[in-house]
Amino acid sequence: MTRMRSPRSLRSALLVALALAVAVALAACGDGVGGGGGGGGAGAGGEEGLDPGGFTAIGSGDLFSCALRRDGSPVCWGATGSEPAPEPDPDSIWKVVPPPEDETFTDLSVGGYNACGLREDGTAACWGIFAPLAPPEGERFASISVGTFACGLRDDGSPVCWGSDVEPPEDYEPPEGEDLPEPGYNAPEDERFTDISVGIPYACALRRDGSAVCWTGLDPWGDLGPLTPPEGERFIAVSSAGTYACGLRRDGSPVCWAAQGSDVSADWPSVDNLGAWAPWEADESASAEDGERFVAISAYTNYACALREDGSPVCWNFAGDDLLLFGQTSPPRDGRFTVISAALFHACALREDGSPVCWGSLLPHWDGGQAAPPGGDRLPPALPADERFTAISNASDYVCALREDGAPVCAGRGSYSYYAPPEGESLTAVSVSDSRACGLREDGSLVCWPNDGDAERIWNQYIADRYVESDYAGLGSRALPPPEGAFIAVSVGEFQACALREDGSPACWANSEIKEGGEAAAQVWRESGTTGRPPAGERFAAISVGEWHACGLREDGSPVCWPLDDEVAAGTAPAPADETFTTISSGENHACALRADGSPFCWGDDREGQASPPAGETFTAISSGGWTSCGLRADGTFTCWGGAFASSDMQMAGTEAWPAGADERYIAVSVGFQRVCAVRTDGSAVCWGGSHP
Repeated sequence: MTRMRSPRSLRSALLVALALAVAVALAACGDGVGGGGGGGGAGAGGEEGLDPGGFTAIGSGDLFSCALRRDGSPVCWGATGSEPAPEPDPDSIWKVVPPPEDETFTDLSVGGYNACGLREDGTAACWGIFAPLAPPEGERFASISVGTFACGLRDDGSPVCWGSDVEPPEDYEPPEGEDLPEPGYNAPEDERFTDISVGIPYACALRRDGSAVCWTGLDPWGDLGPLTPPEGERFIAVSSAGTYACGLRRDGSPVCWAAQGSDVSADWPSVDNLGAWAPWEADESASAEDGERFVAISAYTNYACALREDGSPVCWNFAGDDLLLFGQTSPPRDGRFTVISAALFHACALREDGSPVCWGSLLPHWDGGQAAPPGGDRLPPALPADERFTAISNASDYVCALREDGAPVCAGRGSYSYYAPPEGESLTAVSVSDSRACGLREDGSLVCWPNDGDAERIWNQYIADRYVESDYAGLGSRALPPPEGAFIAVSVGEFQACALREDGSPACWANSEIKEGGEAAAQVWRESGTTGRPPAGERFAAISVGEWHACGLREDGSPVCWPLDDEVAAGTAPAPADETFTTISSGENHACALRADGSPFCWGDDREGQASPPAGETFTAISSGGWTSCGLRADGTFTCWGGAFASSDMQMAGTEAWPAGADERYIAVSVGFQRVCAVRTDGSAVCWGGSHP
């Protein structure tokens, strides 16, 4: 249970703790902030908010994003939109101030929970959430930067910094013999700079000779230690993040440095002792090779993004995991951009034509629409465009495909993290859900991921997303190993997986369990879907596991379905008694199958039309997801029905044209919760859709 604090001190705790990547405090203290979490409307309201000529500047904040149209007017989307906010509780810190109307700006900066713009005369205006920053009166600036506070550079290069009032933590005690320090932003008074970047809680700036200087601007009571740039380096750009900063040398090569006393939450790995390092030294998943050169860089808590000379993006993770929780390190692989901006949950960029694109922040409980620019693109992570595949399996925002050599390649996130497929494996089949993925080796043995260590990390992050202090924290989730032996088929659902032995007998197991002492937490983890088992003594020729039910086909083609949760009424029970099928696919609460002549038959939950296939069609393959089902025709085209893909106007922004063009042909199709993925005849993969806010 979270200790309640006064609104003002709670604001201080949120600004410091959230900014240092303990972002879970916001969700846990929803009642204290008087307005709940990060929801808040769609910003400027779809296509009407986008100038046909595109944007000239873009910035990403933790819960909202903003851009400047070509006429200088601002547009924002996410937790702060265009409509004035209702008058908040006077004791609440949750205040939403939209961008000013009838104002135009020459420069824009977004960071943390605020945005600021510079008018043509150099004066600043700021807006945002919590307590928006109030620029000092009478000041005029040549440039501006916003993090958890703001700094501007006057025409002579002298810095001015400001922000909201900050109080020390309630349990803070000054060192013996010292007075309580005054809050401030500590901008060097005798320095002159050409560039400045405000992060959390540091700010960094470049002198005229290209040397960098950093200072602690927000948290005078913390013990983060100095953020000292490497000696002798000269930079053309600098970006301050959490407990580190990055700069671009004059030749475009990057170097990053960490604070000497970093001590952040164990759930967010510390960046102690990193010294001066480049992205290729930090994480192999960065896709940046030694010798890379960049023209722009933007760093944020735990990761950074940069643009190569050709405008292509690369992002890398400082925390050491393959990908960050919200997909921030998964930029479009084929994009070319002029501006890039990284934030806590997502990142945004501008294409050469000024159109915006954002990625990350696809999980609903952290999604206020900050990664969905009006009139622009919101891109879920995609499989590599240059790879060729023979099979594909798709969940909500996690997809895996098999290369011709059997190696699994995956993209996106499962329930709360990216699941890296095992290296060196050659598989004949793969099946994924949001919580687990499994494959069949050539000898019939099973391999599943994430492994036990990854599952515990994901559990800890799941708990951290909901509770600051919790009886469940540290209990961990144990990934249950698959059964041993040889199998001919495997199917993975949200809570349970099943495989078929050569004699047709099924073997089913739960994907994971809460470690001892965490029985109550099992309800939080929704481990209820592990109790149902296939009827004893049955033998199947095919098996398919959905979210709340599973189905098998006997050798004579008759279907058998069973619920996976004793307390959930499965929409697929009972299966039709007078039908026989050649293939079957279980969705969330419905199932579809193909008769011997290829005609489809579906049953179960049909609230979105997912169990109502088109009449007169025949298919060679069929796939059921959450609210959608799809069938693959003999000529390689496919059609879908129900849910988000009932019509072409339901496609997600930024996806390829839906339905597919007349010239496209496919060899496989897989439906997730709100996304469809397919493999073309040339082996390339394509997906449509993704999670909705």
